[in-house]
Amino acid sequence: SAENLTTPVEREFNYSDLKECELSSVELHKKGEVNEYVEPCIVEDIHPSVNETTNRSAIITIIQVTRTTCGPWRDGSIIGVQKLNEANNGTGVAIGFQNDYYVKFRLVSIVSGNQVNLGADEYDRRHVMLLNSTLEALKPQYIVGTCSWHAAIEKGPALAHKTILSTQVGPPSFYEDKNPYVFGIHINSDNYPQPAVQELRFFAENLPGGVSSQPMRVIYRTKSSFFNSTCRAAIDSAMDSGLTDVEAFEYDPFGDEDGDGIVNEKDTDFLQSLADEACPPSLGSSEEGPKPALFLCTLEEHEVILARWKENGCRPVALWATPS
Repeated sequence: SAENLTTPVEREFNYSDLKECELSSVELHKKGEVNEYVEPCIVEDIHPSVNETTNRSAIITIIQVTRTTCGPWRDGSIIGVQKLNEANNGTGVAIGFQNDYYVKFRLVSIVSGNQVNLGADEYDRRHVMLLNSTLEALKPQYIVGTCSWHAAIEKGPALAHKTILSTQVGPPSFYEDKNPYVFGIHINSDNYPQPAVQELRFFAENLPGGVSSQPMRVIYRTKSSFFNSTCRAAIDSAMDSGLTDVEAFEYDPFGDEDGDGIVNEKDTDFLQSLADEACPPSLGSSEEGPKPALFLCTLEEHEVILARWKENGCRPVALWATPS
């Protein structure tokens, strides 16, 4: 049975087969932090009622598919829809010139599995399969985008089903493929590191060796438009500012660099070696020469990396990071 599955199995999934999740969104998020199978399920189906006698109310259907550890993206959508439906004493969002028509939202929120258990390719297959199936079954007006590292795989289904995809992704490059159904309201995440890079350049101008003598080391995840492009923007900005001693350390968070069976984002040994490579004691603790500026575009890996730097004696002149 599905409950006894401990390893990924390639199966077919349809919206009509999904059951209500037995765990809460928070509990599902915690499941995603370990290598444990999670059966696809519906974590929330908010299906409000409207006053059909007045002909002044309507329901708009929204769907969202997330993996277990996309809790903040999933919960934000659920809370947002609940608040909108509660507006105006439970009649919904007022629209129209006179604000005398009302809209409520149905949200179907689906958890498609645990990527730690499934692996990246199998997870993506299930995610796209369930998204396509739900689009066919419910014919919603909108898709709420998933978390950033899987956002790109939703573009194809949105285009195929001609359904607006409201993404939760910041990089401008994400919106440049001319898909007419992809929308987003994030601010440009390429600009996030710019103030830090500017301050670093101002600081380095006073070094004996000038700006070019200031080391900068950048560690970032590759499997996410946000993490990848944000740190690439930091590198490009630094180079444009005259910082030439810049080294990038990129890694696939879902890969297994050292072949020990633990994905990189959870592999303490791998992350410690990455930290040592980016800022060894000889670079960060020396009394001679400038100390490095460190930039991190990571999710939770910083906990291991920062602890390692504290342990190995690395003492940066500046630290900038993305983790929440």
